[in-house]
Amino acid sequence: MLILIATTVSTAASTPNTNPNPTGTNPNNQSLNPQDIQQFVDQEISTELNTSGVPGAAITIVKNGETLLAKGYGVRDKETNQPILANQTLFRIASITKLFTWTAIMQLAEQGKLNLDTDINTYLNSFKIPTNYPQPITLKNLMAHNAGFESDEAIGYVPQPNNMLSLGNYLARHMPARIRPPGEISVYSNYGASLAGYIVEQVTGIPFPDYVQTHILNPLGMNHTALQQPPPTALATELSKSYTFASGTAQPVQLGYYMGTPAAAMFSTATDMALFITAHLQNGEYMDARILQKNTAELMHSQLYTMDPRIPGIAYGFQEYYINGQRIIGHFGTLDAFYSSLMLIPEQGLGWFIVYNGDNSTASPGAFLIAFLNHLFPTEQYVAPKPPADFANRANQYTGIYRNARTQHSTFYKLTSLNVEFEVTSTPSNTLMVRSVEYTEAEPNLFKPYGSSNPWNDTLLFLQDTSGQTYFSNAGGIYEKVPWYETSAFTWPLIAVCMAFFISYPTASILRIATKRSKSKQKTTVSKWSQVSRLVSMAFSLIFISAVISLRFASGNLTVWYTTVTFGLVGSFLALATLPLVALSWKQRHWSLPERMHLTMTVAAAIVFVWFLYNWNLLSFRIL
Repeated sequence: MLILIATTVSTAASTPNTNPNPTGTNPNNQSLNPQDIQQFVDQEISTELNTSGVPGAAITIVKNGETLLAKGYGVRDKETNQPILANQTLFRIASITKLFTWTAIMQLAEQGKLNLDTDINTYLNSFKIPTNYPQPITLKNLMAHNAGFESDEAIGYVPQPNNMLSLGNYLARHMPARIRPPGEISVYSNYGASLAGYIVEQVTGIPFPDYVQTHILNPLGMNHTALQQPPPTALATELSKSYTFASGTAQPVQLGYYMGTPAAAMFSTATDMALFITAHLQNGEYMDARILQKNTAELMHSQLYTMDPRIPGIAYGFQEYYINGQRIIGHFGTLDAFYSSLMLIPEQGLGWFIVYNGDNSTASPGAFLIAFLNHLFPTEQYVAPKPPADFANRANQYTGIYRNARTQHSTFYKLTSLNVEFEVTSTPSNTLMVRSVEYTEAEPNLFKPYGSSNPWNDTLLFLQDTSGQTYFSNAGGIYEKVPWYETSAFTWPLIAVCMAFFISYPTASILRIATKRSKSKQKTTVSKWSQVSRLVSMAFSLIFISAVISLRFASGNLTVWYTTVTFGLVGSFLALATLPLVALSWKQRHWSLPERMHLTMTVAAAIVFVWFLYNWNLLSFRIL
């Protein structure tokens, strides 16, 4: 159950609805002219590639069962200048693979072999999902990405094929924690899609790639598509390279291997993807083949879930968008610097697939999507709503530090969220500022762009779950409000203060030993236990210093992460063991008052640091 953040609104400016046209019909609907389409696409993609440096792209556009365009642009290999061919050149389609997985699920559902509302543990034999919430996870939850799993982004991707696990072993060994009740919040999950593919295996007794090959690819004649990693030799020779531009020049990317095959492993061509698009636009039918019954396909394209009726949601695996008066369902894909999207406008009989072999925002599926829709379905100029006069009285319900909800909460990777947090602030103009974009409240808890038109007609929805956690959702994802004790503004100063004690105590102790006091004074103020407490405190101080230093180099290096955790565990044990020694030092009045104070404050800093390690999962080797 979701709870909209409670507000009292005296006035709310009128604004175009995020979902202005649920049926998808548009008064600006126009028939598509192939010549016009090709001229527009040629110009748009050529401009994108020329300004971005991305080597190449491929696209196919389908309308009412006819392929209007299937074309490659640029090169698949910068060294050999081999051109991209729409019917031959293979690309990773990444998360678009999920649409094949969801199609397989719907096939088995219409056959009565799967029930979309049944606990998925019913279909799992070799392992089970923990039942730590009363509500079971269903296939509908997996399709809507609201099963409640934490992020699994740090796992699943390996550099060599010999590092691969079978799908079942991968899912059993690297299960993300359940951190939210099913059905409340939609947070994108590769694990959930991979789990759905494994259920296909369990129910049919057929390996997932073989099932897709037999029941989807072969019937559609998709002969240049594969789920094997790497693709079969005959297809691998046609695989495009991909490139990043981090250093300012195009650098080739090494092809990796993703163990969650049903979530992201597929390779395909533009013309093969046109066949899949056509089948879905024709409600499961392509020529004399049918991959879904008409009623099943229509259900699959309908909205399954939304966090609020005023914003787009999710169909049965398809993401939902409302742009320029059109209801669009589709999916984006990103992996190994291949960037792709597959989009359908069922009410227009229109669909397209586009893929780029490089990472640059000016040449991207999102940039093409907006340009294409603006060309086909131009809309009236956006008029921003006026800010409510009383918004300042409610602004603190929305302001604060936020992070992507698609993060890990139960492993030490949680700490990386400190690097991606951002602040939502209010302005004197009664608006919100989110990542340099200004928004105004158009309806209770619903915010529209204020300063200028946003090409996605972007809308922010603020909400709370039943635990009281605040989120906001927009076209880019969903973000959770960070508690004050997990913000970088609190965490880094906390570490700095602790480090100051960890550095000062060993330094002061060494100086005391070096300067030495008179023998008579040592006999009256120093005991065996006071010496032990000094040595142990020096030890945990140096260990915690080492832990913080190792954290600096832990990003992307599991060995260093494990070293940090080891330092944390040993240091924590020593810090806790020092507590009775501190009490003894006060009872027996070891040393001078300033020395006892220094020891006590250092141990107090250590206990606070132990809490920091525990809160950020730095006392656990768990990595999913």
